[in-house]
Amino acid sequence: VLSLLPLSGQGINLGTGADRNVMRSNTLETSGLSGISLLDASSNTIELNVLQGNASAGITITGIGVGSDLNVIRGNISRRNNTGFAVSGVRSGNIFTQNTADSNASYGFTVAASGAAVSSDTFQKNVIVTGTGRPDSGVSNTVLVSKVEFTRNFWMRGGVGTTDSGVI
Repeated sequence: VLSLLPLSGQGINLGTGADRNVMRSNTLETSGLSGISLLDASSNTIELNVLQGNASAGITITGIGVGSDLNVIRGNISRRNNTGFAVSGVRSGNIFTQNTADSNASYGFTVAASGAAVSSDTFQKNVIVTGTGRPDSGVSNTVLVSKVEFTRNFWMRGGVGTTDSGVI
C-alpha cells in the first residue's frame, strides 16, 4: 500500500514502454497534476486505488506516440479531483469498470481524441456522481471518429440516481 500526499507533479507516472504493471490499493492525494498518469503505456492494471484532491484528474490515460492500449481500470474511487478519469489521444481497448467518480469539480469521465487513430474504449458498471462544477454533466465525450461505449453505468445527479439512458 502506497500513500502519497502532497506532491507537485503526478502521484504515479507510467511513461512510454511502462507496460504490464499492476497498481493496486494505493491512496494518492493532493498531487499537483494527476494521481495516476499513463502516457503511451499499455496492458496495465490499475485497481482498488483511492485518488482524491488532485489538481488534474484522479487517473489520466494519454496516448501521443505509440498509444496507451488495453489498460484495465477497475474498482478505483476518484473523488474531489478536477476530473475523475481523463482519457485522451491515441489509444484502443481500455476498459473502465466498477469505478466511482464522485463529486469531481468538472466531469466524472472526460474522453477526448486527437486525430483519427483512436479506437474503442469501454466504460461499464461505473458509478458517476456529478460534482458542483457540472451538476448536469457526468461525462464529456468529444470523440468524433470512433466508438466509445458507455453501458450499465449508474448515474447520480442532485442526489437522484438512475441507470435510464433516456434520463441521462
